Amino acid sequence: MECCHFCSLFHSCLIVYEIVDKLVDFAIVRKYEEGNLSLSNPKDSVYDALFTFFVIGLNITIIRTILYLWRIQLYRTGDDSQDRTHDAINLWMSLAKALFEAFPQSTIAKFFFGDCATTDGMKILVQAFDVFSILPFIMFVCYLFYYYCEHDEGPNRITVIVMVITFIFSVVGFIFACLSINDYNERCWLERVYCNS
Repeated sequence: MECCHFCSLFHSCLIVYEIVDKLVDFAIVRKYEEGNLSLSNPKDSVYDALFTFFVIGLNITIIRTILYLWRIQLYRTGDDSQDRTHDAINLWMSLAKALFEAFPQSTIAKFFFGDCATTDGMKILVQAFDVFSILPFIMFVCYLFYYYCEHDEGPNRITVIVMVITFIFSVVGFIFACLSINDYNERCWLERVYCNS
């Protein structure tokens, strides 16, 4: 398989990932609003935050999908004159997704999804939400290293500061999402043992 076809397939998979991510986010917002996500009562402020970050993420997803389609078009035409521009925009959009969508979502998951799910389906949904909160952090770090390895001119100080801050938030968000997955499993397991005894 030629690189053009492989790279186009890879970016097509990224488009599918973006769509599934938004579907999971939307399901979480709806289930939280309905009070079906956990055994605790939903808080209006948490619902408002989830909805706000869903809308922010939806706008980021639309832009990223357009970027992926643009990249597929560049692969098909063999035009590499736009690589630097595309890579820079992609890096900044990855930063936006990590900082303005995934970090707030992983923070909400860590501190407000603590109770056991009402069903196993809700448990899987929250864990999927946490996984989809982890992936933007990983993608940001990959884009960051790729960009600075591929384009050797040094960035300005403000860009470096913004990237370092986002990297720190990515590490913290990654940890929050992992802890949320772990806490959610432990609480659900402990509650089941307690209820069955």
